[in-house]
Amino acid sequence: MTRLRLGVAAPLVALGLLALDLGAEAQYGCPAPPPSPGPTRPTPLPPPLPTPAPLPTPAPLPSPSPLPAPAPYTGPSGTVTPTPSPSPSPSPSPSPSPSPSPSPSPAPTPTPAPAPTPAPAPATPPSVPATGAPGRSGARPGGVPGAVTRRPARSGLSAEAWRHWWRFNRDEFLNLRAALSADNDAVQSGSEESFFGKRVRTVVGDVSRVTPALVRNRIAPRLVEALGAKESSVRYQAAIALGKTGDPAQAQHLVRLLRDDVGAVREGAMIGLAILRAPETRPLFVAILENKRSAALYLGGRANDEQIRGAAALGLGLLGKDLVGETVELLRRHAMDRRHTHHVPQMAVVALGLIDSDGAFDRAAAALRDVIADKGGHGWARGQALVALGRLIERHRVQATEGDRGLIVRHLRHDATTLMRRSAALAAGYLPGDAALSKSLRRTIDRDKDAVTRNFAAISLGRAGGPDAEKILASGLGSARHEHRAYCAFGLAILGKRGDEATRARTGKRLRTALRRTKDPVTRGAVALALGLVRDRDAGAALLEALREARDPNLRGDCAIALGMVGYHRAFQELVDAFEDARNDATLRERVAVALGLFGSRAAVTPLLAAMRSDLTTSALQSTTAALGLVGDSSAVEPILELLDDRRLITRAYACTALGTIGDPRPMPAFAPIRTSHNYFSCCGDFNRKLLDLDR
Repeated sequence: MTRLRLGVAAPLVALGLLALDLGAEAQYGCPAPPPSPGPTRPTPLPPPLPTPAPLPTPAPLPSPSPLPAPAPYTGPSGTVTPTPSPSPSPSPSPSPSPSPSPSPSPAPTPTPAPAPTPAPAPATPPSVPATGAPGRSGARPGGVPGAVTRRPARSGLSAEAWRHWWRFNRDEFLNLRAALSADNDAVQSGSEESFFGKRVRTVVGDVSRVTPALVRNRIAPRLVEALGAKESSVRYQAAIALGKTGDPAQAQHLVRLLRDDVGAVREGAMIGLAILRAPETRPLFVAILENKRSAALYLGGRANDEQIRGAAALGLGLLGKDLVGETVELLRRHAMDRRHTHHVPQMAVVALGLIDSDGAFDRAAAALRDVIADKGGHGWARGQALVALGRLIERHRVQATEGDRGLIVRHLRHDATTLMRRSAALAAGYLPGDAALSKSLRRTIDRDKDAVTRNFAAISLGRAGGPDAEKILASGLGSARHEHRAYCAFGLAILGKRGDEATRARTGKRLRTALRRTKDPVTRGAVALALGLVRDRDAGAALLEALREARDPNLRGDCAIALGMVGYHRAFQELVDAFEDARNDATLRERVAVALGLFGSRAAVTPLLAAMRSDLTTSALQSTTAALGLVGDSSAVEPILELLDDRRLITRAYACTALGTIGDPRPMPAFAPIRTSHNYFSCCGDFNRKLLDLDR
C-alpha cells in the first residue's frame, strides 16, 4: 500500500535532490518496501487549470479537548462530513508479510493531457536497502528478525555501496545550509558552528540571502495558495515546503489540510507540521498518535492510518525541548506496542533519540534500553533504538555509562543478527574513543562476516577516535576490497577533520596519494569526497585534474562537490561550464549545482536562471530549480514563484520544493539529525525515501 498510496502524489515522492542518483532497485538486490493492507483508488490527472485563488483564512488551531463539532470540509473531490472514530485505542494490525516484487522500470515522465487521464504509475525512487519485512519475533541468522534476507545483486553497485551512506550523512559534512542561511549573515569566513556537538566550518560568500520578511510576504502566501491546488501532487509538496519556512503562523493552514480527501496529502500535512516545530501542535500530535476521538475531528473523519500516526510520533521528537516525561512514556509505549505495524514503532524510537530536554534524558535512555531488550518486539525498531541511544548520549553531551557502552559493544561483538550488529557499529561512533572501543571496532573490521558491519565500523572508528584509530584506517586505504577502502577513506577524513593541524596534514597527504593511485572510478569518487570532507586545500589542483580526466558522470560529480568543499576558486568557471554541459544528465547537474552553492557565490545564480528559462525537459528543470534553492540567493525567488503559474503540473511541484529549500531559515535541514548515522537497513524503504526526499 505504501507505493499505491503515494501514487496520488505521483511524481512527487521522488522529487528529492538525490533520488535520480539512487540507481535501479535491481542493482542493490533490495525487495520492495513492505506493503500495508487496505484499498486505494487512483486520482485522475485533470487538465491544466489557472492558478487557484488564495484559500480563505482558516480557523485557529483547534484545541484537542474539548473540540467543537467540525463543519463539513469541501475538498477537491467534494464535500465530506466527518464522522468521529468510535475507538480511541489503536487497532490491532497484522504485520505486513514480505512480498518481494520485481524491480519496476522507471515510469515515463508525466505530461499534461488535454483531457482528464489516469495518473501515471509512480516513478518509484529506488530505495536504499530495506531487507525484508519488519520482524515481530525471532530472528533468522544474518538477516532482519523474522524477515527474508536477499543477497545483493552481483551486477551494478553492491548493497554495501558507500553512496548510500554518503546520501544520508552528507548534510553534516557539506554544511551547505549553514553557509547560505538567512540567519548566518554574522558568521565570518572560517568561523565554526556546532552540529551534534561537532565543530563544522562555514564559508560565507556574496550570496544575497533570503530574509524572513521575504519568506513571510512572498514565499509563504504563494505556498498557502498552492495548498488549494486541484492536483494532489502540488498540495503535497506545498505542505512540506510550508513546514520548512519555520513560521508557527503557518500551522493553521497545515492543520486545515489534514482534512484533505487524499491520504498522501494528509500525510504531507503531518510531515509539514513536524518540520515546522510549532510548540502549539503538541496536543494535535498526541491526539493523532494515541488515536483519540479528537483525532477524527482533526482529520475530518478520515482514516487515521499508521503512516500518519508515525508522522505524529516524529513530530513529537522534533519538538525537542518541548517534550516532557509523560511524552517520553507515550513514545516508549508505542515503540513496544505489537499491535502496530512497523511505521509507528520506528518513528517513536527515532523521536526518543531526538529529545533535547535535559530533564527527560534518563527516561528516554531507559525507554530505548527497554526497546532494545524486547527481543519479541519489532525488529526494525530494536535496530533503530541502538543508534537512537548513541544519538541521545551525544546530543546531551553526557558521558556514556559503563552499562550503555557495554550494551552497544556487546551487540557489536556478539549479537547473532546482522541488523543489530550494523546498528551497534553505527552507535559505537557516538561513544568517546578509547583503547577498549578501538579494539572492539578493529575486531569487527577484521573479523565480522558482514561487509556492511565492517564498513560501518570503519566510519565509527573515525567518529570515535582512539589511540590506534589513525593507524587502522590508514592501513584500510590499501584494502583489496574497494568498498572497504572507500569507507576507510571517509573514516580517516572524519578523524583528520577533528584532529589538530598536524593530523589534518597527514590525512590530506594520505588521501592525495590514494587519489593518485586509485583507478576504480567508484572508489576514486569516495577518496575525492574524503579530501573535501577534511578540507584539504592542497588537494584543489589534484581534484580539478581528476574532474577533467573523469569519463564517469558519477566521478565527475564527486570531484565537483569535493572542489566546492575545499573552496578551490580556480575551478569555479569550469564548474559553471560543467553545469551547462550536463543539460541531459540531471544527476550530474544537481551535484555540480551543489558544488557551485558551496562557494556561496551569487555568480552561480546567473547561469542557473538562464538554464531555468531555457530548459524544456522535466529532468533538466528539476535539477535547475533544485540548484537555485540550494544556492539560496534571493534573486531566484521571483523567477521560481513564476513557475507556480506554469501549466505543467510537474513544474509547479518542483517550484514548491525549491521554495521550501530556499525559504528554510535553519542552518541544517530538519531531518539532518535523523539521517546522520542512520541504519537504512533497519528501516522500511518508504521512510528511507522520505528522509532523502522531503527535507532537501
